[in-house]
Amino acid sequence: MSKTRSPRAFAVELLRLIACLIVIGVHTLLPYSNSDAYKFWHTFLSCLVADGVAVFWMITGCFLFKRKVMTVWKHAIRTIGLPLVIATCLGWVLSYNQAPGFNYSDFSALKNSLFCFAPAVPGMTHLWYLYVNLFVLALFPLLKLIVTWIDLEKRRQLLFVLVAVLLFIVNDISGNRILQFGFGWNSGFIPAIIEMILGHLIYKYLRNWNSRKPSIVFFLIFVITNLLRATVFLTASNNEPSNYHVLYWYSFFGLLCAASLMLGIFSAVNCVKTQSKKNKPIYLKAINQRCVQTVYILASYSFLIYIIHYPLLIILNGMGFQTWVETTLLPINYGFKQEIQYWFSMVTIVFTLSLLVSYCIRSFFRWVVSIEYQTYFLQIVKAFCRWQPIQNILVGYETQ
Repeated sequence: MSKTRSPRAFAVELLRLIACLIVIGVHTLLPYSNSDAYKFWHTFLSCLVADGVAVFWMITGCFLFKRKVMTVWKHAIRTIGLPLVIATCLGWVLSYNQAPGFNYSDFSALKNSLFCFAPAVPGMTHLWYLYVNLFVLALFPLLKLIVTWIDLEKRRQLLFVLVAVLLFIVNDISGNRILQFGFGWNSGFIPAIIEMILGHLIYKYLRNWNSRKPSIVFFLIFVITNLLRATVFLTASNNEPSNYHVLYWYSFFGLLCAASLMLGIFSAVNCVKTQSKKNKPIYLKAINQRCVQTVYILASYSFLIYIIHYPLLIILNGMGFQTWVETTLLPINYGFKQEIQYWFSMVTIVFTLSLLVSYCIRSFFRWVVSIEYQTYFLQIVKAFCRWQPIQNILVGYETQ
């Protein structure tokens, strides 16, 4: 991570951090039960944290199509492929040894994960995102040609947006039966590509909005869309309980929510930057600078946190920690207020623990690299830690 960044880059880093928190939020929600299966506010909360992955796709699109093909492929192997293999192997070790919360799996699960391009190891299913990412980046030469052609005329860009929106709407109306979007590489790459290209267009044209009104409007669109989304889900679920696709990132609601959140963050950050040019007390400027640096640091850990948080959550659940938090914060007949308190607590705990584990991993590798050569074994470890792909993992998956 560079020491100096442009204000637009800060908006992207802030958005990356928010997306990371959203992903943790969706994994720490209370499950539906027979007593509250269709509570509106519970569903609304689920909708608010449903689109972290869509935001990540759009962030990737901000800078992806400016790069050369070989650069993207090398970057994908170093910062996605290698972490995927390491995380899968470590997850299998936890599963094979039946770590708390992990179901047992034999060697076939590891083999299927590595060679069948699907997350088969228990507790590591969240790595589907990396599989989809690799597949999409493998198609990058074709995608770059398409985006270059779209960028030639604004009419083509508008046509792409309209066709993409119409495609999502028609698929939602069909109950996801037409395109059958999902969480696999073969069912997730189409919506991922669309959202990447939309992220590219948003960043290209709308990243410099600095008025306060657009940011408020976009945040209102985000909230209102999720209210409508919860209503549609409950209405559809009353007729067909399996109709859950509207809650996911590959629905039209997910597309609109991710775009509105991205635009809201861009316009809000640029509005604050414009106002900060005026004379302010020194201590306020210092506070602002500390906040900016904190966002940069936390966002740099987002990729490691994404990999670590889910197995960490499973281990906490297997140790009974999550149940203890539920019994401590939630009464027998709890309401939405108590559920919010529990959810905020779990997001804070899981994020903090994942950040600490990520920091320890990165610090360990940096310590090994910094110490003097002493033994032959230490030379091997130090060379491994200095290996460029390992350094890329420790820095985190950044698309800039």
